[in-house]
Amino acid sequence: MKILDIKKKGNLYTIIFDSNDSYNVHLEIIIKNNLKIQDDVDNKFLKKILEENDLINTKNSALFYLARRQHSRSELFLKLMKKKYSKVIIERALNDLENSGFINDREFTKSYIQELVNKKREGINKIRNRLFSKGINKEIIDEELKNIIQTENILDNALILAKKKINILSKNNLSKEKIRQKLFSYLVAKGYNYELVSEIIKICKLEEYRDD
Repeated sequence: MKILDIKKKGNLYTIIFDSNDSYNVHLEIIIKNNLKIQDDVDNKFLKKILEENDLINTKNSALFYLARRQHSRSELFLKLMKKKYSKVIIERALNDLENSGFINDREFTKSYIQELVNKKREGINKIRNRLFSKGINKEIIDEELKNIIQTENILDNALILAKKKINILSKNNLSKEKIRQKLFSYLVAKGYNYELVSEIIKICKLEEYRDD
């Protein structure tokens, strides 16, 4: 096939062939491959050009998501698959972005844990499940959670949530035992383990919340 014309179209360039086929590509593709009008392009070379262009499109889509917030590699993979990019091109794009430091699952995990602990006051179990759902490697999850399991933040957060919950439940004319049961269920649902919740109940002296 011979290139009949190369026309600028918005942010892209349209390559028009004598076969009546045309393709929109990035300027980078034209420069990198030194494409010119009247050049002969065989099918193998055309496939290479289009794959390079798809790679740029895939990276740009990934960078668009990353500009909005941090993502794990798995999150980006799933979002890019929904945009119908090929799996091979997606893996190449993510590898390039990972090597360039745009994707880092460990840094994502650290940041995400801090957000869940400091802003949402979630417990370890819920945090672990959230990280698994984002495709984070188990080894990374275990290592990063180990750093905060014994911190005062976890206990303090559970205590803050417990006191707020007690205040709310105390206004609902519930029995004292019912308050304790609801508080226990609430904290477990927030991701706190049985031992910590039991400790919180003792700290709040909820053993006194018993019907006479």
